[in-house]
Amino acid sequence: MAMRTYALYGCSKRLLTWIVIVMVALVGVCCANTFGQYSGDVDIVPGVGCNETFSKRVADRIGLAYVAEFIFDLFIFVLTMYRIYKTTGLQRLSLVTRRNIIDIIVHD
Repeated sequence: MAMRTYALYGCSKRLLTWIVIVMVALVGVCCANTFGQYSGDVDIVPGVGCNETFSKRVADRIGLAYVAEFIFDLFIFVLTMYRIYKTTGLQRLSLVTRRNIIDIIVHD
């Protein structure tokens, strides 16, 4: 999706720079938090079968990666919606008109 957004903006080097900066920052935060100073004290509480139960602290560190992915996807989605709005001139996000925002998103 990031490549598609980059193409929607006409291969803008400025946008590519911002996408890379946001991506590297989020990956850096995840790596620092996941593999940082607390990586030696992983507390795994035995579960049943393949399901392992982690302590709250370990689960928070692992969950940060999912939060970072959500933030990046939201960033790309907002950029795409902004470009659609600017390109088509849609004044409102209507679901009933012939050329609505959902048709454009599915087309892209």
